[in-house]
Amino acid sequence: MKIRFPLLVAASLLATTVQPALADCVTQVKQIEPQVSAVTNAAKKEQAQKQITLAVEQADKGDEKGCQKLLGQAKKVSGVKDA
Repeated sequence: MKIRFPLLVAASLLATTVQPALADCVTQVKQIEPQVSAVTNAAKKEQAQKQITLAVEQADKGDEKGCQKLLGQAKKVSGVKDA
């Protein structure tokens, strides 16, 4: 029991530090999706939506860096600017 408690505390702290970063990427995705949907160029819109889908998949895997990279690519392709 003495060993398990510190491990549980450490795991909880790690989970709380990783979660906000991933939530940040997912929040950015939610902010960008409406802007991408408004893109009139069908090819650019489709490509950006694919990048967004891949970004969400990376976030689900816990890869914040990958999520941010794909989100940046989606912004670049679609011409969406940061708010």
